[in-house]
Amino acid sequence: MVFLSKISRKMLSYDPEFLVQDSIKRMLLYIDTRARAKGRDTDTDPPSTKRIFLLYIKLFCEKIAERTPDKLIELRNQDLKSDNLKIRLHHEEMANQFIIYLSKLGKSSNTIASALSAVRTFYSTNYVDLSEKAVIVPSGQPEKPLWRPDLSDIAKLVQKAKKLTTRDLLHTSVVVKTVE
Repeated sequence: MVFLSKISRKMLSYDPEFLVQDSIKRMLLYIDTRARAKGRDTDTDPPSTKRIFLLYIKLFCEKIAERTPDKLIELRNQDLKSDNLKIRLHHEEMANQFIIYLSKLGKSSNTIASALSAVRTFYSTNYVDLSEKAVIVPSGQPEKPLWRPDLSDIAKLVQKAKKLTTRDLLHTSVVVKTVE
């Protein structure tokens, strides 16, 4: 089995039952195939993608889904057959819960996007894709906190406003109208 040779021994000794599941094997085979298609030798390249994806899938299965990977795929197949939209989108809701879980742990938006990529890859390589619109993908841009002026900031603004001349005010209004 080629895919097992690319996984660290520490991970193998940690949870061998996780790695022998068909859904995990399918995902690892896909990662190998994709790497070979890009011209990389999967026997000599470091297995970082596999290691990272396995870490996130294991975390997702244990903390959010509370099922083994194979049971999760089996459940997804059953849910997709339902007429109830809420049941069909259950796994997308779990992916969104995973995003919230990782954000509460203080993970960056890029880390969360990588984890979500692992979850999407897991589902897609097992032929039960997640809906694109139902999973909220965090942006890679850090959020800027909203600036709220305190009393000292307002006092500075008032002092500067008192110093403004009529000419300054007219110039400001011309600039604003030009920009609009």
